Amino acid sequence: MSESYCRSCYRPIAADDVVCAACSHAAKPRWALALGVAAVPFLVMGVLMLNARLCVIGAGIAAVATLLHVAITLR
Repeated sequence: MSESYCRSCYRPIAADDVVCAACSHAAKPRWALALGVAAVPFLVMGVLMLNARLCVIGAGIAAVATLLHVAITLR
């Protein structure tokens, strides 16, 4: 059985696997990314309509998504 390396942490693994067991359990949830993407329409509409309230709402959603992503990553 030949060895290859994990795509995430470069540990030696079996050739049949793509990532090691530690990295497969540490997969990040996608809902934090979805929350960040939800801020984009608010920001675009706020800029196009020159509406500061929509820009602030979009920036707030983006800030919350960023803080959640940092908290999940550091955990």
